[in-house]
Formats: sequence, structure tokens, C-alpha cells
Amino acid sequence: MSKEFAAMGATGNRAKRARQRKTGRLGALAVVAVGLLAASGAGAQQTRQQRQMENTDRDLRQQLDTQQRDQQLQFRLNQMRDQQLRQQQFPSLPPPVVAPSAPRR
Repeated sequence: MSKEFAAMGATGNRAKRARQRKTGRLGALAVVAVGLLAASGAGAQQTRQQRQMENTDRDLRQQLDTQQRDQQLQFRLNQMRDQQLRQQQFPSLPPPVVAPSAPRR
């Protein structure tokens, strides 16, 4: 009986060790899975931050482009207004009238 009991004990120990290895593997897998989820969450956070930064950069570029166009337009309008004011203040003179000269004798 002691041989059978010893054999069952050895089998029981092997089964126990097999369960421990399985549990250890599952635990390791769980740790890896949690790490991957955390990394993907951080990656998603980083991606979201990158999108926000890119959107902000795009908006700033658009604002600068609009500001430059507005300044260019204002500059042209000022030039035209100044030209018009100069023409009103100093109207162009009509061409001189040259009287026909008397024929020479």
C-alpha cells in the first residue's frame, strides 16, 4: 500500500507542479497582456496628442496664410487709394496747345 500511496503522491506532485506551471504561464500572459493594453492605450494617447498637435499646426498655418493675404490686400488697397488721392490733388495737365506758327516769308 505504501508503494501505491507513494506512486499517487508522486503523481499528485507532478499534477500540482503542472498546475503551477500553467498558472505561472497564465499569470505571465496576463502581465504581458496588461502591458500591451497599457502600451496601446499610451500609443492611442500619443496618437491623439499627435493629431491634436497636427490640427493646431494646420490651424496656425491657415491663420498665418489668411493674415498674409489680408495684409497683401490691405497694402494694394492703400496703394490704389494713395494713387487716387495724388491724382485728385495734382491732376494731370492737359497737353500744351501749340499755336500754329505764321508762315515765314
